[in-house]
Amino acid sequence: MCTFSNECCGRCVKTHCVDDGNVYNIGERWESEGDICYEYSCETRDDILATVAVKKECPYFDPECPEEEIYMDELGCCKLCNITRQPKRDCKPKVMPPQDTVGIFRITTRHVGTCKNHDPVMDFKQCSGHCDSYTLFKGQGRQATHVSTCYCCKPSKYENIRVQLRCDTGVSFTPVYKNIQECECLSCGDDLTSYMGDEPIMDDTDFFSFIDEPFHQ
Repeated sequence: MCTFSNECCGRCVKTHCVDDGNVYNIGERWESEGDICYEYSCETRDDILATVAVKKECPYFDPECPEEEIYMDELGCCKLCNITRQPKRDCKPKVMPPQDTVGIFRITTRHVGTCKNHDPVMDFKQCSGHCDSYTLFKGQGRQATHVSTCYCCKPSKYENIRVQLRCDTGVSFTPVYKNIQECECLSCGDDLTSYMGDEPIMDDTDFFSFIDEPFHQ
């Protein structure tokens, strides 16, 4: 549906979306009786008014579901599995070999040089194990594509520990670090946990703030 502009020659300016004989305002959402698996909306994209169709979200479907156990939901929109497989439960904390922890806690400062742990840190853990990942086919037309949903074995609970570091100048101190207590299959992403490494070099203010960090168990 459109109105005519006030330009000399006039042109049609679309002001509403029309679907199956019904007129919809910008931002309005609706469902079509002929395609109940999609939700429609009237939106402006790149200054063009268009009817946008988005497939309704379906619950997770196990890609390894046996074919004879696959069925459709009552609306006929989503594939479901008649059985539930035991989820993988091998994502858990794993204690690092003590010798591998020597020197992994390290900072470099202008004040005291390089500081690191010369002794092993007992019971220091990593997350290890497998998590399910899968793809869903989403979108329509040229925008339809396979979208990955990824789960990774990541820390979900920490405890604070103190680790003794010894510096080039002979200074020793015991700053606080986090040790993993529990792991879980969580959504993958770029939210990597920041760590205190040997780059960049810390200035004195940061250094003394770091070594004086209070310990909270």
